[in-house]
Amino acid sequence: EQAAVAAILSGPAVACRKPVLIHGAFGPQAVRCTTGEHIHLEALVNPGIIVGGDGLYDFACATRPCLTEPWREGFSEGYLTAGTLTPEEEVRLPALRLLSCYWNACYNYMRAVDHEPDQAEARRLLHELAPSFKASYAPPHQ
Repeated sequence: EQAAVAAILSGPAVACRKPVLIHGAFGPQAVRCTTGEHIHLEALVNPGIIVGGDGLYDFACATRPCLTEPWREGFSEGYLTAGTLTPEEEVRLPALRLLSCYWNACYNYMRAVDHEPDQAEARRLLHELAPSFKASYAPPHQ
């Protein structure tokens, strides 16, 4: 599993073509929203260290399965109102989601907190992105 993930993450899909400022700890805990007919993002609070990186990675992190479905849907809807993903971004997003879910599953596992949703998504993406891996590993039945 580690070798397959390493191969995917060393490939061109995760190469950052144009670094931008991204959040170090973006998620529902770091935003304040107002509700009404629509939900509006009003402020970022405690967004973590601002770092240079891939803006699409922010999208991958903000849509991890460990986050609530309303958050993921709202974030995706808001992000995509600025424009649809390019064909290149559609190809790159699964590898960036694998990176995000894999790292977050390991991080949460080490801290003895819920890691299963991200672990399951990382394994699903691993099977999708590394067909040769499918023959050597059978995912757990759910």
